[in-house]
Amino acid sequence: MFQQAKQKESVDGGDVMTGEPIQDNDLFKYDSDTDSIIKKHDLINDTEHQTELFEADPLDGGDWSGVGAGSFFEKDGIYYLSFRRRKPTDRGYKYELWTSSDLYNWTQLWEVLTSDMDVSSVEGSSIWYDGAYWYFYFSADWGTGNDWRIHYIKSSTVCGLASLLADNTQWNQVFTNHKDPRLMYWNGTYYMLARNTDGYEVLYSASTLDTTSWSSVYDFSSIEPANSHVGIILYDSSSSKFIYWGVGKRTYHFHWWAISDDLSSWTYVEKEDYTDKHLWYPYYNAPTSQTIYIISSFSFDDNTAPLYLWDYGPQATSLTLTVTKV
Repeated sequence: MFQQAKQKESVDGGDVMTGEPIQDNDLFKYDSDTDSIIKKHDLINDTEHQTELFEADPLDGGDWSGVGAGSFFEKDGIYYLSFRRRKPTDRGYKYELWTSSDLYNWTQLWEVLTSDMDVSSVEGSSIWYDGAYWYFYFSADWGTGNDWRIHYIKSSTVCGLASLLADNTQWNQVFTNHKDPRLMYWNGTYYMLARNTDGYEVLYSASTLDTTSWSSVYDFSSIEPANSHVGIILYDSSSSKFIYWGVGKRTYHFHWWAISDDLSSWTYVEKEDYTDKHLWYPYYNAPTSQTIYIISSFSFDDNTAPLYLWDYGPQATSLTLTVTKV
């Protein structure tokens, strides 16, 4: 059964919405003289700004276990965090939604199991509020690993998403043969990165989230390194370039970058390999270009991927994590 905490819906008022827009950032910059990416922070080794938020399930002799593949949305000073949990013997078996006012103390609003949804597995998701409705885009496998589809649901309240998610007759199908939707926003247009079943990222656009008709913008298959996984897009005002930040999947420890002038055409820049870990499925919020919060699975060589926070903000590491599960 899905579980839903009692929550005052007053958090749903207001007009502030900052999910994962394509924001100007101080995380990566493009240097045209050297055709390279300048990385301000050593995300892999910067333990001063890293905090583990959620542990991965025990391996129990299985292949791999992870928590993440979700999204990170801020509205009226409240942060919303969606993710799926994966057991090594049960693939992606549930979605969870958590909320926090400080990024360190989290309260669960709801969880929905695959048994409630009547699907075999779930993977990446994105939550968004457009000023009137909450949207939850997500990916579900209707078969045994080869029938991935992207759907969305919408509700006037964030807690109302749970009952809709538990009833697959309420789902709106967006794509077949795709998974891991990543919603973004830029200059009045919504964008979605999604992974097709051939293993490549595709960028789509739409004027509204309340639609099953998304237009293809760019297929990354021609520049994407082998064994890549989900990426995100940021903007660098110093070079007037969009920057795609991609990562390796599971135990393929690397990050890679590409640039674009207008989102419709991309150029590969570089790839950086790491020894025993990498950020896997990162998502971020940047209230200002120099205040950046990243939440990502940290994929380790032991086949676990717990969920971490990278805090490059004024409160960095000043609080103690207390997770309250309702």
